[in-house]
Amino acid sequence: MTEKVLAVIAIDLGTSFSGYGFQTRVDFKNNPNRICVPNWYYGDTNLAMGKTTTSILFRPDEAFHSFGYEAERKFADLFTEHANPDSQSGDDKRNENDDPTQWYFFKHFKMQLYDDKCISNRMRIADYFGKKLRAVKVFSAAIQFMKDKAMKEFKIALGDEVEESDFKWVVTVPAIWGDKAKQFMRTAAEVAGIPHSQLVLAIEPEAAAFFCKEYITSLDVVSDRRGGEAATSNKDEKQMRKDSCSHATLELKPFDEGCSFLVVDCGGGTVDITTFCIENGAMKELQQASGGDVGGEIVTQRFLDIWNNILGEEKMTELQSKYPTEFLDFHNSFQALKQSLNHTQRRELIISLPFCILENIHGTSFSVESGRIEIERGKARISISVISELFEDPINKIVQNVERQLNDIRAEKVTDILMVGGFSNCTQLCNKISDVFEKYRVIRPLECDLSVLKGAVMLGFKPDSIRERISRFSYGISSSQPFDKEKHTGEECMKHRVTFNCQERIEDLFAVFVKTGEAVVPGLTSITKECRMLASTGLDEIDVYISNRTTPPMFIYSFLGDCKKLGIVKIYSNDRNKRDRYYDVTMSFGYTELRVSVKDKTTNQQVHAVLDMLGQ
Repeated sequence: MTEKVLAVIAIDLGTSFSGYGFQTRVDFKNNPNRICVPNWYYGDTNLAMGKTTTSILFRPDEAFHSFGYEAERKFADLFTEHANPDSQSGDDKRNENDDPTQWYFFKHFKMQLYDDKCISNRMRIADYFGKKLRAVKVFSAAIQFMKDKAMKEFKIALGDEVEESDFKWVVTVPAIWGDKAKQFMRTAAEVAGIPHSQLVLAIEPEAAAFFCKEYITSLDVVSDRRGGEAATSNKDEKQMRKDSCSHATLELKPFDEGCSFLVVDCGGGTVDITTFCIENGAMKELQQASGGDVGGEIVTQRFLDIWNNILGEEKMTELQSKYPTEFLDFHNSFQALKQSLNHTQRRELIISLPFCILENIHGTSFSVESGRIEIERGKARISISVISELFEDPINKIVQNVERQLNDIRAEKVTDILMVGGFSNCTQLCNKISDVFEKYRVIRPLECDLSVLKGAVMLGFKPDSIRERISRFSYGISSSQPFDKEKHTGEECMKHRVTFNCQERIEDLFAVFVKTGEAVVPGLTSITKECRMLASTGLDEIDVYISNRTTPPMFIYSFLGDCKKLGIVKIYSNDRNKRDRYYDVTMSFGYTELRVSVKDKTTNQQVHAVLDMLGQ
């Protein structure tokens, strides 16, 4: 299919920032480094960025209005217009003179998919004021906005004859997301109008690693020289760079054959940590991904908590509800400052305070646990010790996760740590990683915040570049076997012993397809298990279960709670005659998404089957 598409378009919907990028097939062949990532402009300024904020606004009737910076500007205007109705234009008076609290404004909504337990097609998520919309509506509207904007650009450049079928679409997902969240993103993309056959999901750290492996030539490589970006693992050269005042970049070749490296993808919401090696020119995952919800937004939230402590929780909640746009600006101001903040070259951080905080604050000097805050002429002067403390907990958790990954014997040949994602722009984080893991070369691409997006475009053209992955879970289905008194002993087995048609059987067995930590290869790791359905009319359901244990429990109903239902394989057979049916259920692993197929053993025919993890 890749040979037929005009271009690949990738959409990276992040917790804090989102964007899209594309590359034509001609450029992929002749100029692979040429990947277009359109600029987004913050407010009315000329500040161009490769991504926009992950904010989305819906009208009171739940119709989509805007996304990104535009959504935040409109949200702010709604409050201004509501407070000053005479300032509205005639059309606005007729159409949009609404209470702004009746609009739906969402920010950082991607984190709603972090916990698999709540994900379903009926899932609803709360907006800024606590009102709820269906999650699939919010996510699909965000993806459709990106999709339509990309299509518009192509039609301007190439003419109206461009069709949506000319494109392959890639949507990124975190490595630590479960199968439910991945299926949810696919569903949202398809609701947004992307055809099933033209859509692939890309795992974010894989995309970033592929970007660096294939085409990157210019890198920041962090040394222990505070505030500097240097490139070496040699201690003498490190000291030389430390003594130098200039910033340095290093021209590097793509990763060599046999090289092993750790990818630390630090985003706004989550951190994904994955280990790869290069084998026969392709990437091979060495360990299952780890990480957690320790992204850069934690730092921002802890910054807001300072003012929560100064003003009091009740007053802070009241102000955020009454003046949301002032807090949005405050949030975005700190977001920009924290990325460029150099903790060793500054003694304090100065930030303008929202007027609603200034008029409710009593005093000009405050002591907090790790330093002082002075209020002067509408600005807060915050000692760098206070700011550094905000970063301490999330950075330490990231370091602990990296340490666990590197201590695994499968990571013994790792030589490089690759820092990608927007939070990797944080100097304090990169310096800490460099200090703790001194024997490794810590690399940060100059476009670390765009590495995932650009890599996703590349993977759209070369989807088979990930040769092997590691299963994050043990997968299985509920099955039964004839009772074997030698094999099925113990009290637990007796609980699942049944008699049917004069035959004793053991029910509810966990029939394992693959186990946690097992290597799985796309196109090769396909496991088949038999499943019987008695008195079936051809419309059957088979439950699929997962366990995070390397040795999964014997039964699906484990008293330890280490086995949970993932979804249902729904079977739709054309033959509706009532009879006992024996199915071969095949699961294919190693792809970014779990694949399932079913064959009726009696007719030896494939039957239509769908793995539903969202309760459709």
